Amino acid sequence: MHSNTGDGVKFGSDVVLQDSWIHDLKPGAGAHADGGQVQYGVVNLVIRHNVIDLSTTSSANAALFIAPDLGGSTNGPVTVDNNYLAGGNYTVFCVDGNNGQYFIGNISFTNNTFGRGAAYGPVRVNVPVTWTNNTWADNGSAITL
Repeated sequence: MHSNTGDGVKFGSDVVLQDSWIHDLKPGAGAHADGGQVQYGVVNLVIRHNVIDLSTTSSANAALFIAPDLGGSTNGPVTVDNNYLAGGNYTVFCVDGNNGQYFIGNISFTNNTFGRGAAYGPVRVNVPVTWTNNTWADNGSAITL
């Protein structure tokens, strides 16, 4: 998926994104792009074995943006496993929604590799997540929360 004028994909419940390549998005003037975006409480979301690379997208916000700003809280789960993620202000932005009003539970990030170049860092998280074996692509060193 490439050249979209907005976000790559918007995730809902009972979804699997697997073996996809999201890159080179083209957000409109004054907008930003996310490779994959969650804005609602979701259940049974799996993001597995993808390349989500926004390193060449101007005005990229995040490869993965998980923030249920539009509500409801859920118990998830959200599974992010074995992906290559790169670009954005933060490559992964995983926070509560609507200033702490909404949450998604049971979020796990496992076995992902990260490219360099995010404006502020590889990850911003303010909710409980399971974070296991996530590394830099260039040298294999661990990325910790």
